Amino acid sequence: MLSNFHVQIKQKTSYFAIAILLISVLFASCVLPSLKFGSASIEMNIAIPQYMEKTAKIDSSARFIHPDAEKLVVSIEASDMDTATYEFSITTKVNKISIKDLAPGKNRTITVKLYNKNANNGDQVLAENNKIVDIKAGPNNLSLVLKPVYTDDSFETNELTGILGLEIANLTGLAGKTQVYDFDIEFAGDYEIKAEFTDDNGKKDFAFSLNIYDADGKKVDESEGIYNLKSGTYFFVVSTPKNATSATFTVVPFFIMLSVPAGSFQRDATATNISVITKPYSLSKYQITRQQFEDVMGKDPSDEDKSFGMNDPVQRVNWYHAIAFCNKLSLKEGLTPAYSVKVDGNEIDWKNLAFDGIPKDNNNDDWDAATCDWEANGYRLPTEMEWMWAAIGADKDARAEAIDAEGINRTGYTKNYAGSIEEGDAYDNIDDYAWHPLNSGDNGGDQNLKTHPVGQKLPNELGLHDMSGNVWEWCWDWEDDYPEGTQTDYKGGDVTNTRILRGCSSFSAENGSWSIADRFNYNPDNQNYYSGFRVARNGN
Repeated sequence: MLSNFHVQIKQKTSYFAIAILLISVLFASCVLPSLKFGSASIEMNIAIPQYMEKTAKIDSSARFIHPDAEKLVVSIEASDMDTATYEFSITTKVNKISIKDLAPGKNRTITVKLYNKNANNGDQVLAENNKIVDIKAGPNNLSLVLKPVYTDDSFETNELTGILGLEIANLTGLAGKTQVYDFDIEFAGDYEIKAEFTDDNGKKDFAFSLNIYDADGKKVDESEGIYNLKSGTYFFVVSTPKNATSATFTVVPFFIMLSVPAGSFQRDATATNISVITKPYSLSKYQITRQQFEDVMGKDPSDEDKSFGMNDPVQRVNWYHAIAFCNKLSLKEGLTPAYSVKVDGNEIDWKNLAFDGIPKDNNNDDWDAATCDWEANGYRLPTEMEWMWAAIGADKDARAEAIDAEGINRTGYTKNYAGSIEEGDAYDNIDDYAWHPLNSGDNGGDQNLKTHPVGQKLPNELGLHDMSGNVWEWCWDWEDDYPEGTQTDYKGGDVTNTRILRGCSSFSAENGSWSIADRFNYNPDNQNYYSGFRVARNGN
């Protein structure tokens, strides 16, 4: 009995195994092909630059896109497959794009481009990016941030002024479209960026949108047309008015600030009279121009008969004007003002202070009592010793043996002008570095003397222009005799009647007051056509 039962169990098990095998074969031949073993799919989030204010809304489900965009094109390529291309029409927004039935594999290059169709019916790429990924079998989730693509036209840089400009004489084919242009910033700082459109009748009051984006497609914030930019590439994105026929775009450096290192120097013929600067600071590459002053203060007080134009240094500014400019500019850029002036116990409302509300004609006790917050990050005037350290070229002085073994600049005070490499009393190369009474007049002569556009002469060793010539420059210090010996971060003496100016001017005697060590002083209320200033800030 046991034997027969065992045989029956074996037979039943064999029948069951055969049945399972038959079902497996049938499933494999009929069902599995529809599953496409190894097939892959992609769900891709596309982040697109916010080119226009009206399209800048982002929420959890969608990102609004460029108003001119018509399609997204996705290509996938690799060495072991033919390039696959997918096109997606878009209208108002895009959330995700889905691609199915892909062959899995490694090192797939996925490229996404955003196109519009311009007036000449040619495809224009507005933004693009790519990523190399491994696509596995089954679903894949990817994200890709598109970066702006600029048009063929690009900005050109005026090497003398640092102004970047682009002029488009014929806007045919661009009307009503959003265009992207690239420009490169060499020096970090604040820039005034403008677009101006004109039609054939000279009309200029067009409505348009202008935005600036960094290389990653992130919008740069602005304050009253002033953008704080770091070194690198940026995109100028502007909507072209329908009836405009020409355009001018400008990127104007509001200030280029150059670093001045900490260090020590001998300030006069006495070897023990050493000035020590303990902290690095920044100084404006150029003297403040008439245009810059007017943009901040609302008025240009310069004597036009003594100037070639708005890119000349501002003049006829007194010391009070200079510190007011520093504070108003600091507030404009969201910085902490350096100066405090109280009238009847109340701090001046610097933001709303009008030019005509600043003292002139007579010294003002309230303004003479101005204090400086030396830790503030806002703009200020340099101290006299900061000015002199920068003018001699600091630790970059080009003259042989200027820097001793202790790192002290021993001979910079003997220079006859900023940038000089001559020894003794020579002025051989002064025409290359400074505007002075023998070259500032008509046809480079000594008649009808004027100031000249900043930056036209060679800079000194630190890259600072016009540290000698053009206009005298106001410093923070009250005029007083220097103390003897080593002075650390010297900020001037007690209150007197006059403030210090340094640097000479286009109207100063050539061989009289041109030495780097020469000092000049004036009442702080005084306005002259030969007085201007440049600005400083703490840190590099």
